Amino acid sequence: MSNPCLVWEKTSDVLSDDIRHYTRQQNPVLSLSSSIIRDKCLIEIKKLLNLNGKSLKDYSGMPVPNNVELMREENSYIQAELSYDVEEMTILHGHCYESLNVD
Repeated sequence: MSNPCLVWEKTSDVLSDDIRHYTRQQNPVLSLSSSIIRDKCLIEIKKLLNLNGKSLKDYSGMPVPNNVELMREENSYIQAELSYDVEEMTILHGHCYESLNVD
């Protein structure tokens, strides 16, 4: 791709519509600002690039997400660590705790 910034400019509205649609399906009353939607789009692009060993920063002039809190929520490594089954971990903890030595 010779000019990813131009592609972003031409397709960002379409990508934003997808994000809005998905958000409405998840939570019909939630309304996101245009800057949050823009950042969500960029985060989705970032995820795809990361799968191929690339980053948004590899493409000169390409915007990057501004919302640090949103980026933290979308970080796949953090999500993987936070997605454990609490009930299962509670049961496992109980079994492990019971097997501890008294000493």
